[in-house]
Amino acid sequence: MNWKLIWKSLYDSEMRRKILIVLGIIVVFRILAHIPIPLADSQTLRPLPLAIIQSIGIIYIVKQQAGSLAGLGDITANSSLTQWILMVCALTGGSMILMWLGELITEQNIGNGISLLITVGIVSTLPQTVAGLVSGVFNTSEGKWQLFGNELPINFASFKLFLILATVTIAAIVIVVKLNEAARKLTVHYAKRVQGNRTYGGVTTILPVKLIGAGVVPIIFAVAFLSVPSFIGQIMTSSSSLRMQEIGAQLVAWFQTPTADTFVANSWESYIYPITYFLLVFVFTFFYTSITFNAKDIAENLQKQGGFIENVRSGLQTEKYLS
Repeated sequence: MNWKLIWKSLYDSEMRRKILIVLGIIVVFRILAHIPIPLADSQTLRPLPLAIIQSIGIIYIVKQQAGSLAGLGDITANSSLTQWILMVCALTGGSMILMWLGELITEQNIGNGISLLITVGIVSTLPQTVAGLVSGVFNTSEGKWQLFGNELPINFASFKLFLILATVTIAAIVIVVKLNEAARKLTVHYAKRVQGNRTYGGVTTILPVKLIGAGVVPIIFAVAFLSVPSFIGQIMTSSSSLRMQEIGAQLVAWFQTPTADTFVANSWESYIYPITYFLLVFVFTFFYTSITFNAKDIAENLQKQGGFIENVRSGLQTEKYLS
């Protein structure tokens, strides 16, 4: 192979262009080679029907609120069937792409991909929220802060609210991280086994049991369940029946995400959402943990491998101990 001739050909701009085109085609080919055949992976396609239903619901809610959402009225008003199909396909396709991106992030072992994407979506609203709080602090239309006889260009009420929110936010983050990372480390001993001329076992390992094994999944489930009554209420408010409109308005009032103004009204209805939210998170935490952490399976696997938890007999005693 004449390497000098190959190296010399790279100085030709036309040859470089052709090589780049070939490399680009090869890259595209390898990307397409990793795209699964449609309907081949049923596990990946399971969320697809739910994504379609949720897309229809989101579009319907946006259409109902088009008057209060700037720029969306022209999109959803008098939409034809073709436009509805286009919007549903766009939202569903976007959901599947986000699932794929979440799986790619999870494969890097940095964290749960979907949780990170949700976190990024939440954090993206922080600059606007902080800017609103800061502008409120320096809004002196209601008076300035008098401190030791000096007049500061600060709204004391807004400044106090800002400090409280900042303190509560930091404390909540610290507590949540501590609780999420908290785990009890159980010492597991493996008995020695002799097979032929080789000895197996005789080692000690650690079995970490997390305090909160469910993570953020119960919260996601609870929010999804709570969105159903509100969505049904939005549909019922557009009914021709006055009774259906009243029921729909009541469902929206009960299960719509509460705001500060909702609690200022001091009505018992404002507490339905947070109480139901708390109960659902509580129930889903136990439900999801029972699925992901099966004490019976762990006890059986330890017994089959000749392992036992320190000071606990293998088998039924281990299962009861882990439960």
